[in-house]
Amino acid sequence: MCDDGLPFNTEPNGLRDVVLPPSIMKKLLANVTLPTGSLDPFRSNPSTISTIPWRRANVKHTSNEMYLDLLETLHCTVAPSGRPISARVAGTMLFTAKISGIPDMLLLLRTPTPRGGGGVTLEAPVFHPCVRLSKWNSQPGHLSFVPPDGKFVLASYEVNMLPDFSPSISAPQPFHLPLSVTTKTLQGPNSTEFEVKVIIPHSSPYASSTTSSSSSQNTGSSAFARIAAQSAGTSIPSQFLQGPGSSAGSSNNPVMEDVAIHIPLPPQVRTLINTRASKGDFIHDTEKNQIRWRLPNAAITPGATYTFKAEVVVKSTYEEEEADEEVVSGAKISNYNNNYDAGTPKLIVNSGATTPAKEKEKEKKSPPSAQVIASMPRSVLLDFTIRGALLSGLKVDSLNIVGGKGLPESVKPYKGVKYISRAGEGSVEVRC
Repeated sequence: MCDDGLPFNTEPNGLRDVVLPPSIMKKLLANVTLPTGSLDPFRSNPSTISTIPWRRANVKHTSNEMYLDLLETLHCTVAPSGRPISARVAGTMLFTAKISGIPDMLLLLRTPTPRGGGGVTLEAPVFHPCVRLSKWNSQPGHLSFVPPDGKFVLASYEVNMLPDFSPSISAPQPFHLPLSVTTKTLQGPNSTEFEVKVIIPHSSPYASSTTSSSSSQNTGSSAFARIAAQSAGTSIPSQFLQGPGSSAGSSNNPVMEDVAIHIPLPPQVRTLINTRASKGDFIHDTEKNQIRWRLPNAAITPGATYTFKAEVVVKSTYEEEEADEEVVSGAKISNYNNNYDAGTPKLIVNSGATTPAKEKEKEKKSPPSAQVIASMPRSVLLDFTIRGALLSGLKVDSLNIVGGKGLPESVKPYKGVKYISRAGEGSVEVRC
């Protein structure tokens, strides 16, 4: 809605009270001439317009419920040494409110201290206009608000996952990816092969167990995490300890799934041969010139290791195509040795006789050319989804209705909280 050409109201809930939706009655009235006073019941009554811009008036629901989805996307770059160069999390809080009346809600967030430096710091937070900033500034982690009716973005934030090396912190804990990836290049007798290895740590709280018994499945990854923690003398956060009867993907039993590895190939690569993977499916996308390797969810088990191997076929440049060896009547035409003034190529006849010195030279592995080195992968991109936990460690302590009007005290709304962490579309890069 505009006032004198300027935006006045952009909230969907507020516009529903002012701009009535199309109806059959309005179409009939448009074709019938009625006295002016008879149209008043069909116009918006100022008393029925909500005083809260983002919430419509007279909200009523037969089933009162509210849901909070916390989504985090990891953006990380890992050096060839395995040390994270940058690691940041972008989080979004999606809220769905279907509550009658005008509820006043209070959301309490818990920020653990996994890196020993005063807890997770929500950087650059952005809130919906319904959030009372004075409450957040005086008590960080407390969100007080009257929600709009329906779905909306409650807040967004960022978290720096790298440890704080300030003098006040004695031993900050480093950040680790939920799975590790190593790449070996210039492998094989001709130095044209490469290998990508994916390792699921034994202490990963997101891996699932493949034990057939139901009791083993109920203890799942938390059992591996607990054993690893006891052997290392450390403790596992409570949100990773699975309770009896907890389902996979819940906050008591987080699981990792949809793991995919993307291997971008340099433009020097013509094609790949001898491609093989120890687990999962892979495809060579020639349009994007990359390998897409996807692991099944059942394969994400603690301590599992999977490899992908391939051999590259290097493209020939115009000069190299001119200099490629050609067989002419049993004789070989040697290359020009990059000497364009060499004149006519020399014919070298292969007599077939070999000496022990020549055999030793053949046995020695020739150093790879610059073009072969340039054809090796330079990075690996990771995709994964973790259901039931956030990489930042952020959790919801409580979500309650502390005031408002229009909702009877006897009505207890249904509440649900979901945690999802993900990496995709090249947001996690492991350099080779």
